[in-house]
Amino acid sequence: MIVSTVVGIGVLRTFVSDETERVPLENFTRNVVMALLNLLVGGIAYAIILVAGFMAFIIPGFFLLVSLYFWNVFVIVEDQNFVEAFKSSWNLTQGNRLELFGLGVIVVFAALIFGGVFGLLGGLLEIALGSAAATIFEQLPNAFISAFSVATLAQAYNQLRE
Repeated sequence: MIVSTVVGIGVLRTFVSDETERVPLENFTRNVVMALLNLLVGGIAYAIILVAGFMAFIIPGFFLLVSLYFWNVFVIVEDQNFVEAFKSSWNLTQGNRLELFGLGVIVVFAALIFGGVFGLLGGLLEIALGSAAATIFEQLPNAFISAFSVATLAQAYNQLRE
């Protein structure tokens, strides 16, 4: 879990940067302990805030989801603590929340369709070849969906910062 989070930190830092020729090792090591701690505590706080928003009614939950969506980018890229990151995300999304919600819906539906197609094909593959081949085939889209989601997050962040 920690290793995958550190890899995710490095990937997001790389996607947000202007570096296109190589992946700097610094993206995986710079201030990584503080980033991990802030992601852990901030993730818990974010979950509590979202649950409270959804319990209040569905609309406030989605509003908070979109408003605070970039908090982890500020922790990872800008080395902010999670409280500063919540504030920065709130300010960054101001005036763009409806468009960001629409972007999120598009990403979720694309992931569902892509994952569903591969899941269906994986089921057919399981019938034909067995479960090992099907499991690999069914998990393959997760890598693409994850990369697409992080790239979309990074690109939206960069565009909003301009």
